[in-house]
Amino acid sequence: MATIFAANGVRKGPISANLVKSLSDALRLDDQYRAAAGVMLGLLGLEESQLTDATVARMTLETGFAHAELNDPPTRAILVFSLSSALRMDGRYRSAAGVGLGLLGLDDTKLLDPAEALRTGFAHAELNDPLNRANLVISLSNALRMDGRYRAAAGVVLGLLGLDDTKLRDPAEALRTGFAHAELNDP
Repeated sequence: MATIFAANGVRKGPISANLVKSLSDALRLDDQYRAAAGVMLGLLGLEESQLTDATVARMTLETGFAHAELNDPPTRAILVFSLSSALRMDGRYRSAAGVGLGLLGLDDTKLLDPAEALRTGFAHAELNDPLNRANLVISLSNALRMDGRYRAAAGVVLGLLGLDDTKLRDPAEALRTGFAHAELNDP
């Protein structure tokens, strides 16, 4: 894939990233999913085939973020959320999951203990904001679910909430506890 930064004088960084994300979101809302994913991949100088394996995706994303001069963890997370959504809506579920797992430095084997995986992943991605964490987990869970990995999809949500299957016997109490654990408090 040709990078949008190949020509001299093209600005890199968060402003360019936000413009590309805005374009991608508009294309996605206009049902142009392939183009929506394409502009995000172009921003990062990546090929979609590099995202189907979470381990390769992790290394590829790091290269892409450096290429686009994106050092801000929240901006990285927002771009991954947008890219994952575009890939998922275009039916490329494995890549959509791979990009989320890649940002967190995770793979399927680490999802056997979702709570620990997310703690490690959030530290790896330097994600401290509960809202960014929740949005990334929602995106990852949707991609995993669409890829047929239902246990992992539920696991990452339970992991974010600090819950497991055994705590769901009293769903209302489990969710109260989980939302507090994840620091998700609606105003």
